[in-house]
Amino acid sequence: MQIPLISWVAKQYRAAFEGLSQEAWVLATVMFVNRAGTMVLPFLGLYLREGLGYSLADTGWIMAFYGVGSMVGALAGGSLSDRFGSYRVQQFALFTGAFLFLGLSFLTEFWSLAIGVFTLTSVADMVRPANSSAVFEYAKEGNVTRAFSLNRMAINLGFSVGPAAAGIIAAWSYQGLFWADAATCAAAGFLFVGFFRKRRPRREREVAAPGRSPYRDRGALAFSALVLLFALAFFQLVSTLPLYYRDVFDLGEEQIGLLL
Repeated sequence: MQIPLISWVAKQYRAAFEGLSQEAWVLATVMFVNRAGTMVLPFLGLYLREGLGYSLADTGWIMAFYGVGSMVGALAGGSLSDRFGSYRVQQFALFTGAFLFLGLSFLTEFWSLAIGVFTLTSVADMVRPANSSAVFEYAKEGNVTRAFSLNRMAINLGFSVGPAAAGIIAAWSYQGLFWADAATCAAAGFLFVGFFRKRRPRREREVAAPGRSPYRDRGALAFSALVLLFALAFFQLVSTLPLYYRDVFDLGEEQIGLLL
């Protein structure tokens, strides 16, 4: 029974993603490589606590700067993509993010770390809305939803690889996490620029009609409020949960990475 089941699952995946544009596959690969470098975030709390000796309260504040920066990056990435195009924003976010990860590895004082973390996520997380915009621009007609599902699956797969690799690296050196994250940002950047440098989108970006604002859309606002509540719980996965694994169960970095 196992072989027919595996064959059936493989067939369903092929059916779900066949016929997608080459650009959609490359955009998904870019996000996979980028998210496979998700190494600093899952172990940032442990690095601050054990590597730098910060209290739980100070660690929480620096993690809050991470979240605020990510929010700013998402808003800026969407706005700048509308103004300058998704290509320029992704190029800027990936390569600048690589340098910022390297710079952050040398910061140890509280405020320099807080500002550094905020700056990093404000830039690095611009790539998400820009990449989503590009998925729409380069997807074949009738394949937009499946192109987005492929992109999302690639992100989740990358986030499965990243923390596991991060656990091995952190057991050796917390500093290595910053260098690995920088390397994957740069690798994703070179892949993206190398493929999309001379390509034109299949469709133009959608421009909202005058008066159509998401901030006046009650349904969108209600949905966003529910997403906020969900995220408050879910993102403990990469903030307090690693600390809990260490403090309560005394797990090592490799074990924590595998669990994440």
